[in-house]
Amino acid sequence: KREIMSRHSKNKTSSGRFTYSERQELGYGTKVERLGKDSLKAFDSCCICLNSLISPLSCTKGHLYCKECIYTSLVMQKKQIKEKEKEWLQQLEKNKQLDETKRLKQVEDELKVFESNNVTYLDNTNGGASSSNSNGVKEMEPKLNSFWVVSPQSKESEKNKPDNHTMCPEGGHQIRMKQLIAVKFKQATGEDSVALSTSVQAKYCCPICDKILTNSHSLKLLKRCGHVFCESCIKRTMEGDNKKKDEKQVVGSCFVCAKEFESHEAISLQRGGTGFSGLGQTLEAKKYTPTAII
Repeated sequence: KREIMSRHSKNKTSSGRFTYSERQELGYGTKVERLGKDSLKAFDSCCICLNSLISPLSCTKGHLYCKECIYTSLVMQKKQIKEKEKEWLQQLEKNKQLDETKRLKQVEDELKVFESNNVTYLDNTNGGASSSNSNGVKEMEPKLNSFWVVSPQSKESEKNKPDNHTMCPEGGHQIRMKQLIAVKFKQATGEDSVALSTSVQAKYCCPICDKILTNSHSLKLLKRCGHVFCESCIKRTMEGDNKKKDEKQVVGSCFVCAKEFESHEAISLQRGGTGFSGLGQTLEAKKYTPTAII
């Protein structure tokens, strides 16, 4: 016979599954939210304090920092390295003492075994009382080994030798104070662009084309002098200088200070997103919530 279903049988609450409204209240599944322009770091922001740059410095990979922020970070890293190195030396000394104690104990145990065997042999030949049982087998003291009992000779977790190099807080690569580059932006004025009145980030401009620098521009930093230009302007400068100087390794000269530079000395500055997917940045924030289980 065909089972006759009631009118409200599909809405019954005795099912082992959650309804759609219950899943929504529990936050079931993965929540995805698109990040806006305000949630992304500007190109002229410090990678540590996330504020506008003050006395900007750049690492060899193009990460920008305030002078005070990066110096404080490197000094703190040096202090931590010294502390870790001190702990590592203490551990080596402790392990050395433990190994020496273990060696002395092993020698002592071997001496005791040797003396006990000789005493047993003398007692048996002289007819005296023996430390062994009636069968001539020496009784061993029981050793109670337990998994939960910590042995006094157990060593602590081994600590590796600390790395003496300071690291870039943003990029994670090795960096030193001597490698930091003083960044020189050209301040934008009202005559440079009309976009000053509409753009919030209209603080700096390119010295060649006078375009207002934003996150949508690919920027190049010259390692020798520290001036910042648009990538397209640097390419045009290098192409024009290469026609004049084909035999030399120098590929360009700075438009501001006329210092010559090579192609590998033009560093790409790291920038944030623009709010559009065409920049190649991850513009979605995901939150993984636990699965609803009865």
